[in-house]
Amino acid sequence: TPVQSHGVSYAEISKQPAILYLYTGNDYYRKFAVAAQQRIFDHHMLIDGIPSSQEGLAGTTALNEHETCDITDHPWTWSYMLQATGNGSWGDHIERACFNAHPGATRDDWKGIQYFGSPNQFLANLNCDHDTTRWFGSRRMAYAPNPAQLIGCCGGNKHRCLPNYVISMWMKTADNGLAATLYGPSTVSAKVGSEQRQVQIAQKTNYPFEEEIRFHIMTDRPVSFPLLLRIPAWCHAPQITLNGGAVRTVKRDGLAVVRRTFRPGDVVTLHLPMNVTITEWPNHGVGVERGPLVYALPIEAKWSSVAEAAYSSEEFPTWQADPVGAWNYGIVADPKQIEITQAPASRSIEASSW
Repeated sequence: TPVQSHGVSYAEISKQPAILYLYTGNDYYRKFAVAAQQRIFDHHMLIDGIPSSQEGLAGTTALNEHETCDITDHPWTWSYMLQATGNGSWGDHIERACFNAHPGATRDDWKGIQYFGSPNQFLANLNCDHDTTRWFGSRRMAYAPNPAQLIGCCGGNKHRCLPNYVISMWMKTADNGLAATLYGPSTVSAKVGSEQRQVQIAQKTNYPFEEEIRFHIMTDRPVSFPLLLRIPAWCHAPQITLNGGAVRTVKRDGLAVVRRTFRPGDVVTLHLPMNVTITEWPNHGVGVERGPLVYALPIEAKWSSVAEAAYSSEEFPTWQADPVGAWNYGIVADPKQIEITQAPASRSIEASSW
């Protein structure tokens, strides 16, 4: 049944049984945590990876929105689910939210965020809130340093989202291995294998804007340990190679296990082919997806700013976005007729060490 709860509170509370399981090993807590999340996925999940949460959890229509705090808190909960279950599918949920809902609710300069955001939004001004509950009236889809005015939750919570992604990228396994659970440029150092030898792995990629992820093994001597790589559910033909050649893997719970003796300079390459898919949503809606990304129509926006006393300033104003051209049009829902091009270099992800 649908959940009757404040969305942020549900995210914060529902992580507790997962944490209890990690400390006690009592499987009741793990099952309880999984069931609590399944109710979210069954009744409230929007296409950009975050459940509708117009304060309270709501439906999945074209008008439904989510509060920006949920973009931080639900992936945070799912990181505990990933630890408690060892199932890679929780990484799928985390990346979908962080790659889609998060940037949609954030200005590129990080000086303004939304209080409410919607995947089906074509206005972002002080008079466009299409919250179906009509609890707050209108204004909270504009971008501001503190979009909730008297409530500071989103402004104080938003900065946690990407750091939480980073600290969940690598996890140790019970059999002295390492699991690459989320993808992006990173370097991890850990002691692995039965002899607890030091190893460093550099993950090099422009994911999710490219399909290939390369893991460079750095160690002063050969070391045996299991390396686990998350295989997203959307990828139907993953390929894993070692130094360009085939390598034996075992799949378990959304993860591919490469168990072998690694040598200095080894490179494990994971190729995740991304196909364009069309998904159906309520109100005759369709979604265009490719890998972990959800695409939007390129509606040209006109941005304007205003300083609101006590809520924003000339340096950190409230920003409004209105469409310049036509927005009320659709697409031919045939994935074979949709072409995805590489993102401009200025918007690509630069390789770095996290």
